[in-house]
Amino acid sequence: MSTSTEILNPRLPWDGSYLGTYPEHILTQRWIVDDVTYWGLTIREGPLGDGFLGDLGDGVIFCIKRKSYDVLPCIIDDIKLLFAIPRRGTHRITIGKTHHVIYYVPITTQGEVVWETPLSRLPKDSDLYEDSNFKACVGHLIVFCDILALSAISEKNMSIRPGSVFTPVNTNDNTILKNPKKTGQGTMLNKITKSMLTKWLGEDTSIPAILRALLCNGEEDVANTITTLRWNIEKIIRSYDIKYVWYASCIVDRLSQYLI
Repeated sequence: MSTSTEILNPRLPWDGSYLGTYPEHILTQRWIVDDVTYWGLTIREGPLGDGFLGDLGDGVIFCIKRKSYDVLPCIIDDIKLLFAIPRRGTHRITIGKTHHVIYYVPITTQGEVVWETPLSRLPKDSDLYEDSNFKACVGHLIVFCDILALSAISEKNMSIRPGSVFTPVNTNDNTILKNPKKTGQGTMLNKITKSMLTKWLGEDTSIPAILRALLCNGEEDVANTITTLRWNIEKIIRSYDIKYVWYASCIVDRLSQYLI
């Protein structure tokens, strides 16, 4: 779907920030492609109170959205940057009295929203199966999802984002870790993620090698790398909601099973 109204997507940082409170009538467009529901949020005035959009002017935001009072999807998206993994892109917004997380969607220069193909729908003859860079990115994403103990890890929840290069992004953004009093929760890679890694990277895949490539940057002092990573994860969490600070310990504990 396209529009003659200015598209605000490129002017947004998609960094998890709060856009403000808006009336329900900003929900002006809704359409479904396969099982994905897209929305057009038409902005004609600034937010009712504080919010980022006050300086953007009129226009429309195309996005995927879901009702959520939880900031965890935004926390997880920001943590990806510490693992050198591209973010999906999120914002938080209140529409009427309901809180939502909205997700970035790619848009062509003609203003058309692009459907991101799930990995599970990738044709068997696709050249991406032979693209070493793409396969490595898929492997990195699989390992990231498992270390953060994200729920529903599967090719159905990983999509292919078009651009100058094709990039895999995950659409599952909740964790199975629920008990803040436990840090050693769950063993590492489950059978599903092991089979996914084997498919994309082969039987001899070295998980520690992947993690060192993502995190260490030639740094020999792994303990120092992990300490710095924990500090940065906690910094991200505290910028959203301190109640999730326990999650940093869980992530580092799972990561340490491989690197120490």
